[in-house]
Amino acid sequence: MTGFRVQDVPELRKGECQVWWASLAHRADWHTELLDQTERQRRRQYLRAADRDIFTMGVALNRLVLAEQLGIHPASVPLDRTCARCGKPHGRPHLGTGAALDFSISHSGDLIALAVTRNEAGARRAVGLDVEQISAAIAGQAPVDIALSPAELIEFRQLSITAQPMAFFRYWVRKEAVLKATGDGLRVPMTHLTLSGPDQPPRLTEWQGRPAFPDSVAIHDLKVKPGYAAALAIIGRDAVVACHDSAVLVGKPRLWHG
Repeated sequence: MTGFRVQDVPELRKGECQVWWASLAHRADWHTELLDQTERQRRRQYLRAADRDIFTMGVALNRLVLAEQLGIHPASVPLDRTCARCGKPHGRPHLGTGAALDFSISHSGDLIALAVTRNEAGARRAVGLDVEQISAAIAGQAPVDIALSPAELIEFRQLSITAQPMAFFRYWVRKEAVLKATGDGLRVPMTHLTLSGPDQPPRLTEWQGRPAFPDSVAIHDLKVKPGYAAALAIIGRDAVVACHDSAVLVGKPRLWHG
């Protein structure tokens, strides 16, 4: 189906990366109508209602935003979650059509976020997005030895106890965003990556075994509500980041306009 328009979604402009924020507060029953058979089956596998809601809203947000860029009905967006390692449908979602779009989705607490950008001639991009709810209790027992490089550990341990929780999560979301963008995920130890300090502009300064790679990475800290940290990584030519609130987009059922 072609020619459909999703209202409230601006066109993805050249050289832009859109970031869309959603909250579980805007969950609605009609979101499940956008799930395909595989997604419905996966939804049923979640034991907690909150996990089912987060997954459903993530799918709905994905489909609503991508449908505008593809010019198709949201339910027809060809999301493919085939895992590259095992072939099961739990991998990083991508567009099975080979469309010149790359996107990344993340959720934590009651927030869901989606980043989407477009490849252009001579300007291929891959994006990775991570959002995390900050917990002082978790940070107090944070696995710093497996998350931070030796250089980062030195800087981290010089921080005050009160500053360490935010610093840890800032390191974490930045690294997670980069590893999502590259597609490596946690198959690459976080300790192989060294970043600028948590209070400095985000920058990948070193990747163990890939000395030239940091030059191709841009990292953006994202503004998010108190109690959370979020970061976006772009591999390839950098893009202008435009953030959008999806409350209207996901909050009401609609007719799809041709």
